[in-house]
Amino acid sequence: AIKVAQFLHQHPAVKKVNYPALKSSPDYELGQKLLRGYSGLLSFELKINTFDNVLSTINSLKLFKIGVSWGGFESLVISPNYGYNTEQLSEAGIDPGLIRISIGLEDVNELINDLDRALSSKTAT
Repeated sequence: AIKVAQFLHQHPAVKKVNYPALKSSPDYELGQKLLRGYSGLLSFELKINTFDNVLSTINSLKLFKIGVSWGGFESLVISPNYGYNTEQLSEAGIDPGLIRISIGLEDVNELINDLDRALSSKTAT
Protein backbone atom coordinates (compact mmCIF):
# COMPACT_ATOMS: atom_id res chain seq x y z
CA ALA A 1 0.00 0.00 0.00
CA ILE A 2 2.85 2.41 0.72
CA LYS A 3 4.16 2.05 -2.84
CA VAL A 4 0.69 2.75 -4.25
CA ALA A 5 0.30 5.75 -1.92
CA GLN A 6 3.69 7.12 -2.97
CA PHE A 7 2.77 6.72 -6.64
CA LEU A 8 -0.56 8.48 -6.14
CA HIS A 9 1.10 11.27 -4.13
CA GLN A 10 3.24 12.14 -7.17
CA HIS A 11 0.58 11.72 -9.87
CA PRO A 12 -0.45 15.02 -11.50
CA ALA A 13 -4.18 14.11 -11.49
CA VAL A 14 -4.19 13.59 -7.72
CA LYS A 15 -4.72 16.50 -5.34
CA LYS A 16 -4.21 14.65 -2.04
CA VAL A 17 -3.50 11.17 -0.66
CA ASN A 18 -4.89 10.17 2.73
CA TYR A 19 -2.53 7.58 4.18
CA PRO A 20 -0.73 8.06 7.50
CA ALA A 21 2.39 6.16 6.38
CA LEU A 22 3.28 8.99 3.97
CA LYS A 23 5.68 11.53 5.44
CA SER A 24 3.50 14.26 3.91
CA SER A 25 0.54 13.13 6.04
CA PRO A 26 -0.40 15.38 8.95
CA ASP A 27 -0.80 12.16 10.97
CA TYR A 28 2.63 10.72 10.10
CA GLU A 29 4.32 11.48 13.45
CA LEU A 30 1.33 10.20 15.41
CA GLY A 31 1.29 7.03 13.32
CA GLN A 32 4.98 6.46 13.93
CA LYS A 33 4.32 6.72 17.67
CA LEU A 34 1.18 4.60 17.89
CA LEU A 35 1.29 2.09 15.03
CA ARG A 36 3.49 -0.88 14.24
CA GLY A 37 2.37 -1.02 10.63
CA TYR A 38 -0.26 0.24 8.25
CA SER A 39 -3.23 -1.32 6.50
CA GLY A 40 -3.89 -1.50 2.80
CA LEU A 41 -6.77 0.98 3.03
CA LEU A 42 -6.23 4.51 1.75
CA SER A 43 -7.97 7.24 -0.16
CA PHE A 44 -7.05 9.95 -2.60
CA GLU A 45 -8.70 13.04 -4.02
CA LEU A 46 -8.77 13.92 -7.71
CA LYS A 47 -7.85 17.45 -8.79
CA ILE A 48 -10.85 17.44 -11.12
CA ASN A 49 -13.37 16.44 -8.47
CA THR A 50 -16.53 16.10 -10.52
CA PHE A 51 -18.78 13.06 -10.37
CA ASP A 52 -18.10 12.34 -14.06
CA ASN A 53 -14.35 12.30 -13.45
CA VAL A 54 -14.69 10.05 -10.39
CA LEU A 55 -16.95 7.68 -12.31
CA SER A 56 -14.66 7.64 -15.33
CA THR A 57 -11.60 6.96 -13.18
CA ILE A 58 -13.23 4.08 -11.31
CA ASN A 59 -14.71 2.58 -14.48
CA SER A 60 -11.29 2.73 -16.18
CA LEU A 61 -9.71 0.47 -13.57
CA LYS A 62 -9.26 -3.14 -14.67
CA LEU A 63 -7.72 -4.82 -11.60
CA PHE A 64 -9.64 -2.99 -8.88
CA LYS A 65 -13.16 -4.27 -8.33
CA ILE A 66 -15.95 -2.00 -7.10
CA GLY A 67 -16.82 -3.00 -3.57
CA VAL A 68 -17.44 -1.86 -0.02
CA SER A 69 -15.91 -4.79 1.87
CA TRP A 70 -12.32 -4.25 2.92
CA GLY A 71 -11.72 -7.81 4.11
CA GLY A 72 -11.00 -9.62 0.85
CA PHE A 73 -7.81 -10.53 -0.95
CA GLU A 74 -8.63 -8.56 -4.09
CA SER A 75 -8.06 -4.84 -4.56
CA LEU A 76 -11.25 -2.81 -4.24
CA VAL A 77 -12.36 0.73 -5.06
CA ILE A 78 -15.35 2.91 -4.16
CA SER A 79 -16.30 6.56 -3.87
CA PRO A 80 -18.85 8.26 -1.61
CA ASN A 81 -19.76 10.52 -4.56
CA TYR A 82 -22.97 9.20 -6.12
CA GLY A 83 -23.55 12.13 -8.43
CA TYR A 84 -26.54 13.48 -6.52
CA ASN A 85 -24.91 14.09 -3.11
CA THR A 86 -22.12 16.57 -3.87
CA GLU A 87 -23.63 19.21 -1.57
CA GLN A 88 -23.90 16.75 1.32
CA LEU A 89 -20.29 15.65 0.81
CA SER A 90 -19.11 19.25 0.90
CA GLU A 91 -21.15 19.95 4.04
CA ALA A 92 -19.50 16.95 5.69
CA GLY A 93 -16.03 18.13 4.65
CA ILE A 94 -15.56 15.29 2.15
CA ASP A 95 -14.02 16.22 -1.18
CA PRO A 96 -16.31 15.13 -4.07
CA GLY A 97 -13.22 13.73 -5.80
CA LEU A 98 -12.50 11.24 -3.00
CA ILE A 99 -11.82 7.66 -4.04
CA ARG A 100 -11.15 4.92 -1.47
CA ILE A 101 -9.08 1.89 -2.34
CA SER A 102 -8.14 -1.26 -0.53
CA ILE A 103 -4.92 -2.87 -1.72
CA GLY A 104 -5.17 -6.62 -2.17
CA LEU A 105 -2.65 -9.32 -2.99
CA GLU A 106 -2.08 -8.47 -6.65
CA ASP A 107 1.37 -7.43 -7.84
CA VAL A 108 2.00 -3.84 -6.74
CA ASN A 109 3.44 -2.84 -10.12
CA GLU A 110 0.32 -4.10 -11.89
CA LEU A 111 -1.88 -2.13 -9.49
CA ILE A 112 0.18 1.02 -10.05
CA ASN A 113 0.00 0.54 -13.81
CA ASP A 114 -3.78 0.11 -13.57
CA LEU A 115 -4.13 3.31 -11.55
CA ASP A 116 -1.77 5.18 -13.87
CA ARG A 117 -3.80 4.12 -16.92
CA ALA A 118 -7.07 5.18 -15.26
CA LEU A 119 -5.65 8.53 -14.16
CA SER A 120 -3.67 9.28 -17.32
CA SER A 121 -6.46 11.25 -18.97
CA LYS A 122 -7.17 13.18 -15.75
CA THR A 123 -3.98 15.26 -15.65
CA ALA A 124 -5.57 18.55 -16.71
CA THR A 125 -6.14 20.93 -13.80
